[in-house]
Amino acid sequence: MIKLYDYYRASSAYRVRLALNIKDIAYESIHVDLLKGEHHGAKYKAINPLGTVPYFIDGDVELNQSLAIAQYLDNAYPDTKLVYGDAATQAHIWQLALLVATDIHPFGTPQVWKKYLMGILDASQEEANAWISHWLTRGLSTYEAMVSRSNIKGDYSCGDAISLADICLLPQLYNAHRYKIDLTPYKNLCCIEQNMLQQNAVQKSTPEAHAEAPQELENIHGNML
Repeated sequence: MIKLYDYYRASSAYRVRLALNIKDIAYESIHVDLLKGEHHGAKYKAINPLGTVPYFIDGDVELNQSLAIAQYLDNAYPDTKLVYGDAATQAHIWQLALLVATDIHPFGTPQVWKKYLMGILDASQEEANAWISHWLTRGLSTYEAMVSRSNIKGDYSCGDAISLADICLLPQLYNAHRYKIDLTPYKNLCCIEQNMLQQNAVQKSTPEAHAEAPQELENIHGNML
């Protein structure tokens, strides 16, 4: 069985849970407690030298990047494709996914805002939150504009099926709710979010549904069905 080293609220791990559940692939989730620093320990570093989640094992295949995992799953388990359609549609899916993965996500990781901004530059928590909100807002505004301009229409970012772009987008919308960002200007993104959260496979993937999520976790994406 596939093993996924995981943390309930890590955006990249959320992406991989979405990919696995949308494809209806069984897997074992192994919790790595980031708050306790387990990812920095020698035991976990022996498994994943990068010291991050997700870490994915399928037989002899071991991967530590969420988009590489998604591409592997599309090739190894092709029944439900995350990157689909003609060449133009596939390119559009990838550009939206990469917008999230390269222009939004990196700025909101704890190693940037907590370790560097707060730990080295001595920024306050309020300043770190403003940093995260700035980059989230900038990226989501761009995503909204790209979806609005695209000729590819449907219930999701790239048509009527959930794509790699959507599984990258949803965790960032979760983060936007956490940081109290007003999403009303992003009408397309709000529709995509609501459409995704009506799917059982998506609900199974949410931080709230994770077996290791604390009971007091704020309900953002859970219990939508």
